[in-house]
Amino acid sequence: RHRLHLTLHQPSQTRQRREHRPTLHVAGEEHCWETGHAFVFDDSLVHSVVFPQSSSLIVNHQECQDRVVLIVDLWHNDLSGVERELITELYSP
Repeated sequence: RHRLHLTLHQPSQTRQRREHRPTLHVAGEEHCWETGHAFVFDDSLVHSVVFPQSSSLIVNHQECQDRVVLIVDLWHNDLSGVERELITELYSP
């Protein structure tokens, strides 16, 4: 499947200091979350999130605010109708 990430809120201090922002790595590409921006990636590829280990991130409460990301799962273009039905059955609530 493809996964869309739309950043609804990004803590202000981490927005200013790129080296202190968490990043999503997908098949050798790096993505950063930015308020109002979206990106899509194929989550069947190897992916991970890297959180910087910096004590300067915990300087004040403002830098420790939550990040809010809307995540939408999308069908991969290469899936057939039968495959979509099977996945829907496997992951139904």
